[in-house]
Amino acid sequence: MLGSRSTAARAVIRNDSAVAHTINLKVIIRGDFNAGTEFNSASGDMVAGGQITSSGVIAAQMGIAKTGGFKLTISNSTNSYTGPTAITAGTLAVIGTGILGVSTNSSLISVSSTSSSVLDLSGATVTSAVLNALPNAATLSLAGGGTVGVADVGYVILPAGNEVVAGLILGGVSQPAGTYGSSTSGATNLSNEYFSGSGTITVVPEPATAGLILVGAALTTRRRRRA
Repeated sequence: MLGSRSTAARAVIRNDSAVAHTINLKVIIRGDFNAGTEFNSASGDMVAGGQITSSGVIAAQMGIAKTGGFKLTISNSTNSYTGPTAITAGTLAVIGTGILGVSTNSSLISVSSTSSSVLDLSGATVTSAVLNALPNAATLSLAGGGTVGVADVGYVILPAGNEVVAGLILGGVSQPAGTYGSSTSGATNLSNEYFSGSGTITVVPEPATAGLILVGAALTTRRRRRA
């Protein structure tokens, strides 16, 4: 059974049956739900084939949360929500030309270390070795966990191609610009705990972020010279 409910903070779409359900209608994250929309695949898989968008005066705060032990698949290429994407249980898969929010979304995409949380991009379209399932302005946070050095929770599955993000956090630690991936990816920075598959993540800080880094470096240099 596919149902919905809401609280003061969040709308919830929940699958309590063992049958997979597909939602091909547009899902609008309303402004009066300031924590966005929760997709809870409690007992069976769900597919969000329709556009996921946001409306309301606090749209920048609104995103989606993936809960429940089964899979949620997102496939729409015109998703335009502007808030964060949080995976706290089960698998969130992006297939085809699907994308997690508007292309300029600078919010956090997080994969927790609980309940076998996984971000699966293996079915996403790769064009000229480029993957566009994540907004380039987003920050990807992978918690890792489970067996040390093994991608078993809090990780991302990447197809053969490159995905660009503005920031990357691994196990709670922010990472510098560069390429990241598993030992089969050919990336500069390798980890089999946070990455699976042959693809790569390239961290390219947004101009504003890069500017702050340069200012911080300049201030540090001045202090050292004065000392």
